[in-house]
Amino acid sequence: MDKAPFLCYQYFMINFEKLERLKEFIRNAKKAAVAFSGGIDSGFLVKLCRDILKDNLVALAVDSQLMKRENIIFIKEYCASINVNLRLINLDILRFPQIVDNGINRCYFCKKAIFTEILREAGDNGVTYVFDGSNADDVDDYRPGSKALEELKIISPLAEVKIKKKEVREFAKIIGVPFWDKLSDSCLASRIPYDDKITTQRLLQIENGEKYVRSLGFNRVRLRNFGDVAILEVGREERNKLFSIEIFDNISKYLLNIGFKYATISATGYIRGSFNEFIKNSGGVSYG
Repeated sequence: MDKAPFLCYQYFMINFEKLERLKEFIRNAKKAAVAFSGGIDSGFLVKLCRDILKDNLVALAVDSQLMKRENIIFIKEYCASINVNLRLINLDILRFPQIVDNGINRCYFCKKAIFTEILREAGDNGVTYVFDGSNADDVDDYRPGSKALEELKIISPLAEVKIKKKEVREFAKIIGVPFWDKLSDSCLASRIPYDDKITTQRLLQIENGEKYVRSLGFNRVRLRNFGDVAILEVGREERNKLFSIEIFDNISKYLLNIGFKYATISATGYIRGSFNEFIKNSGGVSYG
């Protein structure tokens, strides 16, 4: 007897039950704010909360030096497209010495600063419950910022219901989130080695460099900023597109023009979470 149909049905029912539990979790809040980073996790949560809570939802996004300009534009456009009340909070994140110093706990201080502002804005809008998009997979990853969320009593509905990243994408597609397959990203500071100072110039170099490389047809791009040295990573499945003298020359010329003295390319390519395994054992900081 072929068990495949039964297993597919069983998988569907388990996932359906998770989605229903998530909906009930949101209904019980009655009114909530969602911290929207522009990623699929918080984007899915914004859409689902909008469907359930209607006008009793406010989306909160923080515009700081660590956010790409195109991401801020995306957040504004998406919230407008589904008629969500968006509050954009401007934050000079580099005014915090612990973040600029970029120590191994930078992510903790960064999350603490960002979500303190989000909580303040939520309170000003009469909202008690603040949701973030952390999912069940994040619990097992190296994320020092999670401690800050716990201290501030930020609620993570996806993690509470044990919804994993793959399931987030499946549910997002079902409820009509157009960017359900959007690639994961991380803040610009994650491209700078810990204990190296974070500056506006270095962040702009990273943002502009990655934007340029993506304009050449690459999807997964990380530009590691080691001061004078730029190390470019592209998706492992995209590395073959680099094997062109013209591409090499164009990338090198651009990176040198924005202030780097040396432009190099990683042979291994970008592997999500590969550095986190090292961090778990060494006490370092997470690189996205």
